[in-house]
Amino acid sequence: MSYVSCEKDDKDEKCVFGNLNGMKIGIETQGDPGYRLPKSLQDFVQGMCNVIICACRTKGSTVEAIELYRNDYEIEYIKKMVSKTNFKQTNEFDANQIIEKLGL
Repeated sequence: MSYVSCEKDDKDEKCVFGNLNGMKIGIETQGDPGYRLPKSLQDFVQGMCNVIICACRTKGSTVEAIELYRNDYEIEYIKKMVSKTNFKQTNEFDANQIIEKLGL
């Protein structure tokens, strides 16, 4: 596994990983409306990512941004587990779900 690129701000990350079982994977953790998700998706597509993982809302502009790529990517939404106290544990559970789905 290798980082191709990674950008971080105070709480979110946008990264591209190469050579994960032969796949290039783009990950965007910022999924709120009005921010960088549409640009990140465009960057991942232009960067020829085989898999794109991103946060999004359940409706509205973030889902619309994702749906623009339905013809080129198989899109699957994974419901985020929510906890008011065990953020780290629930995030690890969600990440492990994605890793398992990808066969990594």
